[in-house]
Amino acid sequence: MWLQRGVVTAALFLVSWASGASQEFRWEVNKPFATFTGTQEEQQAQVDAVLRNTNRINSMTMFIAADTAYVLRRVEDAGFLFHAATARAVFDLERYPPVAQGGNSPSVYVGFLSNNAGQVINPATTERSSTYSAIAKRLAAWDCSTIVGYSPGWEHRRINSSSESCERILDQRTAPMREMAKLFENPEYAAAFQVVRKYNLSSYKERNDLKAKTNRDAAFATMVEIETRMGIKGFAAFTPPR
Repeated sequence: MWLQRGVVTAALFLVSWASGASQEFRWEVNKPFATFTGTQEEQQAQVDAVLRNTNRINSMTMFIAADTAYVLRRVEDAGFLFHAATARAVFDLERYPPVAQGGNSPSVYVGFLSNNAGQVINPATTERSSTYSAIAKRLAAWDCSTIVGYSPGWEHRRINSSSESCERILDQRTAPMREMAKLFENPEYAAAFQVVRKYNLSSYKERNDLKAKTNRDAAFATMVEIETRMGIKGFAAFTPPR
């Protein structure tokens, strides 16, 4: 399925289901935040199909499913698919070393999809702490194994059987999310986080308002105190000093 960007403008991924039926997934390759083509109803069905069959779907298609879910206002599904696609991409690139290298390597396109999806989806998943926690729980329960004959979507000449397992990669990447979910269970922390989040997403003029700065600093101090007390490194621990 891998097609070099700049050479073609559309991608096609054909999946065969266990029932013998098949389904096409199409999108514009060069579009930064691409979604599946089709009507809204067709897009809903395609996202549902990906969610039901993640053991057959490669990382590139999963990133597009995440983008599509976001556009359809299915933020929880978008967050789950984005993080699942990220883990699957790391696994696929290690397990199925692509023949194409350099600028033609599928890793370039995977990075393009990941970066553009993350910039939009990640902020949305923290708008409600309950959404973020639900995504973390779904990822913890997700079986990221693939079917026999699975294809990463690009040409490869060998399978690297010594590569790290998808389960291990998923666990490493989602461990911080599970810790954050624990922090969000604390109402005081969740409320303080939203104050800081709103400040960070505000305009330059709003961020220079003295009252807004004071409220932000107080909320941030609350986050630091709770993270320290609970022994968890959360958003405050990874936020550079102002």
